[in-house]
Amino acid sequence: GLSTAPAAAALRIVRYCLRTNRKVWITMTYHDIKHNAEVNELLKKGNQNLGLLGFTDHSQAHCIHVAETAAHILKKFDYSAHDIELAKIAGYMHDIGNAINRTHHAEYGSLLANEILKQYDLSVADRITIVSAISNHDESTGGAVDPISAALIIGDKTDVRRSRVRPRAVYAGDIHDRVNYAVESSQLVISPRRDAVTLCLTIDTTICAVMDYFEIFLTRMLLCRRAAEFLGLKFKLLINDVTLL
Repeated sequence: GLSTAPAAAALRIVRYCLRTNRKVWITMTYHDIKHNAEVNELLKKGNQNLGLLGFTDHSQAHCIHVAETAAHILKKFDYSAHDIELAKIAGYMHDIGNAINRTHHAEYGSLLANEILKQYDLSVADRITIVSAISNHDESTGGAVDPISAALIIGDKTDVRRSRVRPRAVYAGDIHDRVNYAVESSQLVISPRRDAVTLCLTIDTTICAVMDYFEIFLTRMLLCRRAAEFLGLKFKLLINDVTLL
């Protein structure tokens, strides 16, 4: 109960921290970071900023998708539960830098994440791994540097779906919105032999030509290919049953 010695000692520590304005260190989990108020406010503000700039949805839903996809990839290839947890944390936090600016958002996000993660009972090595993955996830300046960052990149750049297009942008004419809106289904498939990962898309060609997708997202797909190679895999792109990469 609360009268036990350990509980009383813990209560004294908390009171001391509150009185002296010191941080209370707690265990870090993916669940914790999903419910971190600062992280969620940064994601909210970043998504609002990108909406005004005409970008697709970068909300918590996108970050959860990225986190869970990255975890799924590492789990499929027998990475440790520890690595999987780090990938999920990095995946959820990867877009917080958009609250500062879209340009260099990966680098801004890593600096923000570094400060936030210092509040948790997390080893320095694990914190740096997460920060490094976040800073390297964007195709303009980054690339895979370890399995955590590789899984994050694939999870992020393969999140192509109609629901990410903001309602007012559907018919606005932007090629990126049109390409995303044309995607009727999207699935990331790991081969039975576990030697390849394939992004399988079905595109409505009355909205967007297949080659438009390939042209617009070529840089991102090449980033995915390099990330997959880091994991010892081939990356393939299949659109309407045609292999393009």
